[in-house]
Amino acid sequence: MLKLAIPFVLLLTSFTSQANSDELVDALTDKADSGVVEARYHLGMLYNNGLGVDKSPQKAFELFAQAATEGDLLAHYKVGCYYAGQFGTFEGFSPNKEKALSHKLKAAEAGYSLAQYDVAAIYYRQGDKQKALEWSRRAAQQGDPGALMSLMALYQEPDSDFASGTLAYQTILKIKTLAPDNARVEEMRKSLESELEPQEVEQSKKQIADWQPEATELTEKATQGLNRAKEVAGLVSN
Repeated sequence: MLKLAIPFVLLLTSFTSQANSDELVDALTDKADSGVVEARYHLGMLYNNGLGVDKSPQKAFELFAQAATEGDLLAHYKVGCYYAGQFGTFEGFSPNKEKALSHKLKAAEAGYSLAQYDVAAIYYRQGDKQKALEWSRRAAQQGDPGALMSLMALYQEPDSDFASGTLAYQTILKIKTLAPDNARVEEMRKSLESELEPQEVEQSKKQIADWQPEATELTEKATQGLNRAKEVAGLVSN
């Protein structure tokens, strides 16, 4: 699938002091030990990224797996990432493509856009372009940039049942709303527009004029990062 071509800023929130990091780790540990499932997920994120603790893929995976077993959907996604080999490995652990898809599907079906994008990519690599299209559409509707780029590429697949220059153009227009100043996006827009009739261009512009990404509750929750972790830990009010 076409890789993400839109530059984006990855916001990495750091702790303001060692005292603050220790407080969050201790609070999440207490919550996790008392049975708060989401606390296990966030504690896993700290170990996964080495925030406030020594980085430990094994500890992170164990926490994610525990949380996933108890129904945490974002933890299912992280377990899937480990089985996909995205976060490295550790002694006694081996990647497993089937388990990766199984766990990511749970998060995707619950509405997590990044999981939907990953699932689409998995199906594409397996040769199931129809399922890749379906999951790319779901993630793209939430405004996932990678999914939008992949969806545009899928609409340009030669000899496919869903090939459509019009839909590819409408998709690049959506991407343009998210990255209005991106030169590469503008080049692609012009190229796709040149392949359409003037009336098709105008109709497409009208159809997506009011388009806005519609992130699910789970996707929004995932983007809250450390702020959400602090809420779960009881360090800030929601």
